[in-house]
Amino acid sequence: MLAAVAFNGCPELMTNTFLLISFISMVAAAITMVLVRIIRPKFGYSWLLAASGAITAWLSLLPVGRNLPSKLNLIVWEPTELFSAPIVFMADQVSWSYGLALAGLVLGVIFTDVLRAVEADWSAWAGSLMLGALGLTAVFADNPVTLMLAWAAIDAAELMILLWHIPQSSIREKVIVSFSSRVGGIFLLILAEIVARTGGNRLDFATIQGPVGNFLVLACALRLGVIPLHIPFLQEPPIRRSLGTTIRLVPVASSLVLLTRTASAATATSGNYILLVLSVFAALFGSISWALAKDELDGRPYWIISVVSIALFSALRGDGTASLAWGIASILTGGLLFISSARHRYLFPLTALGLLGILPVPLTPGWAGIKLYAPPYSVWLGAIVVTQSLLIIGYIRHLAQPGEGLVGVERWVWVIYPAGLIIILAGYGVITWWGLTEGVLLTGLYLIPNIVAGILCIGFCGIWVYIYRRGFSIPDRMVELIRKVFSLGWLYRFLWEVFQTLRRLVNTLTFVLEGQGGILWALVLLLLLLALLQQG
Repeated sequence: MLAAVAFNGCPELMTNTFLLISFISMVAAAITMVLVRIIRPKFGYSWLLAASGAITAWLSLLPVGRNLPSKLNLIVWEPTELFSAPIVFMADQVSWSYGLALAGLVLGVIFTDVLRAVEADWSAWAGSLMLGALGLTAVFADNPVTLMLAWAAIDAAELMILLWHIPQSSIREKVIVSFSSRVGGIFLLILAEIVARTGGNRLDFATIQGPVGNFLVLACALRLGVIPLHIPFLQEPPIRRSLGTTIRLVPVASSLVLLTRTASAATATSGNYILLVLSVFAALFGSISWALAKDELDGRPYWIISVVSIALFSALRGDGTASLAWGIASILTGGLLFISSARHRYLFPLTALGLLGILPVPLTPGWAGIKLYAPPYSVWLGAIVVTQSLLIIGYIRHLAQPGEGLVGVERWVWVIYPAGLIIILAGYGVITWWGLTEGVLLTGLYLIPNIVAGILCIGFCGIWVYIYRRGFSIPDRMVELIRKVFSLGWLYRFLWEVFQTLRRLVNTLTFVLEGQGGILWALVLLLLLLALLQQG
């Protein structure tokens, strides 16, 4: 009773308390699982520990959305002259939406894992919980120092998990390249902080202004794999469905939240125009590959690239609501399909409801997403219509494919597994009406272009259905050719060969100069250099 009275008198205290509970519950559950496994290796209730931590985190974030905005000062560095920025978390409409989406995704992953007994493992649940907690710290970060620490922790955790599960050296190289690009995003964030401090300002994510926004956009684009375009793959079965989904979507959410905030600082510059074109290119390539993928797991990286490219496109146009809608769709609509391994007629409606995140239907999250079709008009909007249509086509195509059955499973699985899907959908509904109200209830000038874009999108999908039912299909060789050309893999391989050639040349020169005749060769090179300088 006293606690309730205290909360009623100070809603910010209540918000901060629930926010802390959401972090602590995930971390505590993960650590407890590790300790219990060390003490009792045959402990059989790890799933209950994981589910308890995830449920507590998700339920704790629900009331946070009713008392926004709110700030939580966690750590103040000493001395303040050296570290002036404390560890601060900010709960507002953007961060709370992404936070609830992440918590719902982790909970959905753990709940639906009851059907995948072969690949289900306590370490995968602990990893999902820890990644989810780190993702929440990045999502609610209020300043660059907090976000940099969260990004670094997420990258380190992802790198260790992937290297632990992937023995092939060729795939490990891709993991290292992806990790390097994300580290580059951290350096760009540091550069943005330096530019802000040089101008006598303090970088605050609530009010991003001036050229600092360009550095933040580049940092997000680099970490999301959009600019330059690169597609990381997961090919090992143990991390494909449950932990694989978490490991791919948590870093995405940690970058998307900052990308949505940069929409307030979007300006019509030549640099932004180039980024617009590159984002459209990435969106088209990703959507084509997603629609042609053999299944949803094979197409998962292409889904991420395509949807986050649309979110980037929306942010560059200055539309934060549309960017938020597409960002949430990349996590919840995609996550719902990725964890839905069962294909049963009773479960089909639940997974099909995920389409509302990308369908241009009024009063749905997809309706908020197509807010980007409002003026000013450009030719690139037509490409985004095609991209959205291909995303819908791919979702329907993968949803219609056969999957695991629920025949012969225990009755409690019939309760827990659908509950995981329902939790994601319920969280999506709450985010739509509390976080995306401005986009869902469109009026005025936004209404007509959205209706036109929606008709074009549905019409494009109808044409595909007609062609598909006529028996037309694209040959596998053409699909592979499209991927090779548009993924820019050939360019990266060429640059890699150039790098390897230079490395071998440097090693050869080093071997020669470090040999017995090294001094003589150094004198010869010095004489040649002097001769060249004299000729000049």
